Parts: sequence; structure tokens; C-alpha cells
Amino acid sequence: MKKIIYTIFAVCAAAIVSGCQKDTVEINSPMVGEWHLDSWLSEEQEDFDVYLSFAKDGTFEMFTDERSSHFVKFTGTYTVSGDIVSGVYSDGLEWGASYTFSFSDGDNVMTFVSNTPNEETSVYRREAIPEDVRATPSVKSSEYGGPRFL
Repeated sequence: MKKIIYTIFAVCAAAIVSGCQKDTVEINSPMVGEWHLDSWLSEEQEDFDVYLSFAKDGTFEMFTDERSSHFVKFTGTYTVSGDIVSGVYSDGLEWGASYTFSFSDGDNVMTFVSNTPNEETSVYRREAIPEDVRATPSVKSSEYGGPRFL
């Protein structure tokens, strides 16, 4: 009888421990990597600059410089469903839209088309994020007074 009780206890303990483990996310997409904004709305950008980093674990970093002398860093999570990507900033605010994405030039050019009535198009080129940009302090999007790019 004691063996049965110990066995039941062991099985229950194992179930509780395994149920508490966090599900791991792994995104297998050419999107994973570092990107630099090449054009937005079919125009080369001179007024602002954007770098994106998408990790396999479903996290992203975005560095934006909008008419200033420094970058602003945003972080959060993203999900991919087919050819649609959407995301949430680390403070819980959702991206302004979800995006249909595609690749060209051997997966070195990524195009985002917003799933909004005006279908804004942004084109990114695969490029390492410079260390001086990466050194930018992170901010909560709700504390940032300017618009978010995504």
C-alpha cells in the first residue's frame, strides 16, 4: 500500500513540475537576424533610421532615430503565422499593425506590407546593427512621446 501511495505521489509531483515549465518558442524563419531599413513607402529614408533584430526565441529589438542625434531602443515579442508577423512591445502595447512579409535577394531583403487600408510598405536589408546603436538605452514605449515605427 505504501508503494502505491509513494508512486502516486511521485507521478503527481512530476506532473506538477513539468506543468510549471514555460513553453519555449522557436521561430524558424529567414526573418531571424538583424535588419536595416532601406526604404519606406517606396522612398529612401533620410529623415529617420530604423534597425530591427528578430531572435529565434520570439523576441525583438528595434532601434529608431527620428530626426534626432540618438537612437531609441524598444523591445518586445513577436509571432509569425504563415507570412504574417505581429508583435507586442515589452510594456504591453501592440504594434500599430500586423505585416505581411516576403523575402528576396537570397533572403537578404525583407519587405513588410502593413495590414491596414493604406498598406504601408517598408523594405529592410540584412545588416548587422552597429555597436554604437546597440548601446542605446532601452525605453518603455509608453514613456516615449514620439511615434513607434511598428
